[in-house]
Amino acid sequence: MMQWTERIRASLFLKIILLFLAAHITIGAVGFTIHKYFGLPHHQQSINQNMEHYSRYLAAEIGAPADTVTARTLSTTYHIRLRMRNDSLQWASDTAIPDFEELTPNSYTNSAVLSGVYKEYFYVLLPQNGNRFLFLFDIDTHRELSVLEWRLVIMVLVMMLILTIIYFAIRFMLRPLKTIHKAVAAISSGDLDHQITVKRRDELGDLMNSFNGMAERLKEMISSRDQLLLDVSHELRSPLTRIKVALEFLEDSEGKEAIKSDIAEMEQMIAELLESERLNSVYGGLHIQSTNLTALLQNIVSTQKETPPGIRFQSPQEDIWIEADPERLHTAFSNVIDNAFKYSSEASQAVEISFESAENQIVISIKDFGPGIPQDELASIFEPFYRVDKSRSKETGGYGLGLSIVKKIIQQHQGNIKIKSKPTEGTTFTITLPIKQK
Repeated sequence: MMQWTERIRASLFLKIILLFLAAHITIGAVGFTIHKYFGLPHHQQSINQNMEHYSRYLAAEIGAPADTVTARTLSTTYHIRLRMRNDSLQWASDTAIPDFEELTPNSYTNSAVLSGVYKEYFYVLLPQNGNRFLFLFDIDTHRELSVLEWRLVIMVLVMMLILTIIYFAIRFMLRPLKTIHKAVAAISSGDLDHQITVKRRDELGDLMNSFNGMAERLKEMISSRDQLLLDVSHELRSPLTRIKVALEFLEDSEGKEAIKSDIAEMEQMIAELLESERLNSVYGGLHIQSTNLTALLQNIVSTQKETPPGIRFQSPQEDIWIEADPERLHTAFSNVIDNAFKYSSEASQAVEISFESAENQIVISIKDFGPGIPQDELASIFEPFYRVDKSRSKETGGYGLGLSIVKKIIQQHQGNIKIKSKPTEGTTFTITLPIKQK
């Protein structure tokens, strides 16, 4: 019940449908009430009056004194069952007709007209010209009432049909909302080229056009930012080279080593910026070849075996082969594993690397037991220059480009990377790659 309540709260479509449903139920209830308490009693009264008039006409035909021959003829011709009584006569068209006393209540007076339903018959008990007549009409007395009830059923069915048509009409009209939702998800995942095909000319069509314009402007802004970073990176290489040459003519000192260290960091940052841009460029594509993923990871692990707090590598039973660029893939896994060590302490558990096979895919999990990442930081962790440590200390990380490059490399290999983390419990990176088909 709680789940449905949350779904209704979150869905505009369901709210509109429930509104129409409530409106139809209300209209139906009002119509049924009017029909039952105002229409049916009036209709029943009309039937009773008509049958009483008809009975008086038949009684007049039989005459006074009552003519049994005429009564028999009328009973046979019109399929009427009839009982008559007066001071000198008791006659019935057949023995199955009930006696007068069976139909009259204790308060009944012999001068009153009485009508109603007896079993499958409509009866009229009529005093006229010194005679008492009991007419049983062998007709479906409920037929007229049933027609009205069927009209009510038909009205409900028509309302349901209208509601169904409205359901699909609203579903069609609100379909662009689902398209926009998918487009937002695509943009959020980094697909800035995603555009919505617009076929509507209403307000939702205008909204879709506005979304396309926003996505285009966002792409241009990010492209301008990347281009600025690329231009700055290229421009910085020449002065850095000149500074390195000039340093060689200086005597060795602590100051000289500090400058060399700073220059090395700047060169690393520039190299990462250029690598990131190459991954975006059509000219910096992957060099795909058959790659032994198991051996590639074992090579990376072998360089980290002595690094505290250690590494636990759950190697698969057989080699896993994929179509990949081994150099770029080596960079991606090295960055993730280096990140796991960077945020682990010497006293924490060893970094874990495990494998799991899925349908035509291999899933590699890299888990550390460090301080973890706050939940509100996870959505931005793969953004360029983003760092959880806002102090940007050299001891706790680089420049925030490593994980951004990792994501681009994995996506270019038709894979994906996800992150799960809990403060004080550690962080897990999950990388999924397609397996080479045999």
